[in-house]
Amino acid sequence: MTRQEQCYDIKINRTLNPTNPSEEFARLYSDLASAFDSYVKGKSDLDVKLGEAGMYLLAISEMFGIDLEEAINKRVDYNLKRKEFLKLIG
Repeated sequence: MTRQEQCYDIKINRTLNPTNPSEEFARLYSDLASAFDSYVKGKSDLDVKLGEAGMYLLAISEMFGIDLEEAINKRVDYNLKRKEFLKLIG
C-alpha cells in the first residue's frame, strides 16, 4: 500500500467524504490556513500542521485517482525545462 493510499484510508475512516470533493478542498484549505497561523504566530507545531495538510492533499489525490508523486514530478520537469528555455531566449 502506498503512502497516498494509507492517507486516504486514514482520512476515509475519520473525515473524508468522497462524495463531496468541495468539502474536502475546504478542509485542505482550512489545514493550510492552520499551518499559516502557526507560522505567523511562531508556534512550534508547523511541521504537524503541514503534515496534516499534506495528508489531506494525498487523500484528495487518491480520491480522484491521481498519483500525486507522478503529478509533482511532471510539474517539476516542466518547470525545469521552462527555466532552461527562458535562459536560452534570455
